[in-house]
Amino acid sequence: MEYTGPEKRKYKRIKRPFTARVRFLNEKIEPLERPVKEDSNWDVVIIKDISAGGISFSYVEKIPIGSTLEFSIMLPFARDPIHCFGRVCRVDGADSNKPEMKFQIYVIAASFMEISPANQKAISEYAREISRF
Repeated sequence: MEYTGPEKRKYKRIKRPFTARVRFLNEKIEPLERPVKEDSNWDVVIIKDISAGGISFSYVEKIPIGSTLEFSIMLPFARDPIHCFGRVCRVDGADSNKPEMKFQIYVIAASFMEISPANQKAISEYAREISRF
């Protein structure tokens, strides 16, 4: 059931599907300036919504709350991807009672714990732009 009450979030959300890359971290987070390694266990996910404060996406595995994730997010019409880190704060299961579904789909919500001010601004500006349409 979707929440229909007043918006309490600090940042405006973008509720449009697009893709991002995500990977799990079992190590200490390194500085954001390091380049994204192309050869290192990235999964492509479908974003359900995103704001300057966090992201939710569909995934085929249940990710433990508190897990640290690394994201590479390409906003439509952006020149460079947004590179940031987040922590899983909620996991919701989708409807798996349908006989045609062979696996469970989860909705993973993560709050950004390390994102540059420029990247936060880029997400906020994109949210503001698409809300006008």
